[in-house]
Amino acid sequence: MLETIVFREEFVQSGQDLVRLKPYGITIGSDRIRPVLILKDETSAHTLPVPISPIEAGVTMSQNNQAAPPTTPHRVTEYILQTLGVVITRCVFTEVRGHHLYVNLEFSHNPALRDLQLGVVKLRAEEAMSLCLQLHVPIYASPELMSKTRVLQMEMLEVARLPHSKEKNQNFLL
Repeated sequence: MLETIVFREEFVQSGQDLVRLKPYGITIGSDRIRPVLILKDETSAHTLPVPISPIEAGVTMSQNNQAAPPTTPHRVTEYILQTLGVVITRCVFTEVRGHHLYVNLEFSHNPALRDLQLGVVKLRAEEAMSLCLQLHVPIYASPELMSKTRVLQMEMLEVARLPHSKEKNQNFLL
């Protein structure tokens, strides 16, 4: 029997209307460099663009490729969580800070593991998306947060329009 335990109450989304989102696809962002995972609700009334790293995009695409053998770097993590009786119950987008989105991963686990103290873990969304998709974790966001991402996308577009130095040593540095 799994028990849902939340140790840091300040991260719980209570009283907000949350919209369940599902993966729609991956595209290149307006900066023409960074991949963006597109999440939509079932009616396509709400869309959440999530900037992710090229590595996360590659993992997400490869683990969803039906023609390829099932490979993912998350297989070990999945096995460890299953062995411990730990389940990520949901992923909730909570914050837009700078050019990053943040999520709370909420956990349930066997009551015998009370000392584990997982409850809720806050991460940058780009670090958690492929794992959540691999484990079929329900993903949620509030309409308010989704409207804030429109500002994020406009800021990223403006950064992409800035003149770039020809002496770049790293593709992601301006």
